[in-house]
Amino acid sequence: PVPWPLIDDMLGHAIEVKKDCTTFWAR
Repeated sequence: PVPWPLIDDMLGHAIEVKKDCTTFWAR
């Protein structure tokens, strides 16, 4: 639902999304 590869959410957490947009890693 979000572009890749790295995105900052409102909470300030770094979200890394795979290009398949299915599996993402949230820190």
